[in-house]
Amino acid sequence: DLQDVVRQATKALPAGQVHTMSKTALRENLLKRFLINNIRDLNVSEVIGIERKRASTVIHIHYERREPIVYNASVVLTFDKVFEFQ
Repeated sequence: DLQDVVRQATKALPAGQVHTMSKTALRENLLKRFLINNIRDLNVSEVIGIERKRASTVIHIHYERREPIVYNASVVLTFDKVFEFQ
Protein backbone atom coordinates (compact mmCIF):
# COMPACT_ATOMS: atom_id res chain seq x y z
CA ASP A 1 0.00 0.00 0.00
CA LEU A 2 1.44 3.34 -1.07
CA GLN A 3 0.30 5.13 2.09
CA ASP A 4 2.30 2.70 4.23
CA VAL A 5 5.38 3.28 2.11
CA VAL A 6 5.05 7.05 2.53
CA ARG A 7 4.67 6.66 6.30
CA GLN A 8 7.72 4.40 6.44
CA ALA A 9 9.73 6.81 4.31
CA THR A 10 8.98 9.74 6.62
CA LYS A 11 9.69 7.63 9.71
CA ALA A 12 13.06 6.71 8.21
CA LEU A 13 14.08 10.38 8.11
CA PRO A 14 16.56 11.24 10.86
CA ALA A 15 14.03 12.90 13.21
CA GLY A 16 16.55 14.96 15.13
CA GLN A 17 18.13 16.28 11.94
CA VAL A 18 15.13 17.02 9.72
CA HIS A 19 14.91 20.65 10.85
CA THR A 20 18.56 21.26 9.97
CA MET A 21 18.54 19.44 6.61
CA SER A 22 18.13 21.41 3.41
CA LYS A 23 14.93 21.06 1.42
CA THR A 24 16.90 19.41 -1.36
CA ALA A 25 18.40 16.87 1.04
CA LEU A 26 14.94 16.06 2.42
CA ARG A 27 13.51 15.52 -1.07
CA GLU A 28 16.46 13.37 -2.10
CA ASN A 29 16.13 11.29 1.06
CA LEU A 30 12.43 10.70 0.43
CA LEU A 31 13.07 9.95 -3.26
CA LYS A 32 15.60 7.27 -2.29
CA ARG A 33 13.06 5.68 0.05
CA PHE A 34 10.40 5.71 -2.68
CA LEU A 35 12.79 4.11 -5.19
CA ILE A 36 13.76 1.41 -2.68
CA ASN A 37 10.05 0.56 -2.41
CA ASN A 38 9.67 0.63 -6.21
CA ILE A 39 7.53 3.78 -6.31
CA ARG A 40 8.64 5.33 -9.56
CA ASP A 41 5.54 7.09 -10.87
CA LEU A 42 5.57 9.99 -8.36
CA ASN A 43 7.45 13.19 -9.10
CA VAL A 44 8.79 14.06 -5.65
CA SER A 45 9.09 17.78 -6.41
CA GLU A 46 5.39 17.91 -7.35
CA VAL A 47 3.90 15.87 -4.50
CA ILE A 48 6.03 17.01 -1.56
CA GLY A 49 5.85 20.45 0.00
CA ILE A 50 8.29 21.49 2.70
CA GLU A 51 7.56 24.39 5.01
CA ARG A 52 10.03 25.74 7.53
CA LYS A 53 8.75 27.18 10.77
CA ARG A 54 10.74 28.68 13.59
CA ALA A 55 10.95 25.49 15.65
CA SER A 56 9.84 22.78 13.23
CA THR A 57 9.71 21.54 9.66
CA VAL A 58 6.44 20.49 8.06
CA ILE A 59 6.41 18.02 5.18
CA HIS A 60 3.15 17.92 3.24
CA ILE A 61 2.61 15.04 0.83
CA HIS A 62 -0.34 15.35 -1.52
CA TYR A 63 -1.13 13.42 -4.66
CA GLU A 64 -3.96 11.71 -6.42
CA ARG A 65 -4.07 8.76 -8.71
CA ARG A 66 -6.71 7.86 -11.27
CA GLU A 67 -7.30 4.25 -12.14
CA PRO A 68 -9.67 3.42 -15.00
CA ILE A 69 -12.32 0.82 -14.19
CA VAL A 70 -14.41 0.60 -17.33
CA TYR A 71 -14.90 2.63 -20.49
CA ASN A 72 -15.35 6.16 -19.07
CA ALA A 73 -15.39 5.46 -15.33
CA SER A 74 -12.36 5.84 -13.11
CA VAL A 75 -11.56 5.65 -9.44
CA VAL A 76 -9.68 8.57 -7.91
CA LEU A 77 -7.41 7.79 -4.97
CA THR A 78 -6.23 10.76 -2.93
CA PHE A 79 -3.44 10.93 -0.40
CA ASP A 80 -2.98 14.04 1.71
CA LYS A 81 -0.80 13.79 4.80
CA VAL A 82 1.16 16.27 6.89
CA PHE A 83 4.20 15.29 8.95
CA GLU A 84 5.73 17.71 11.44
CA PHE A 85 9.26 17.37 12.77
CA GLN A 86 10.63 19.36 15.70
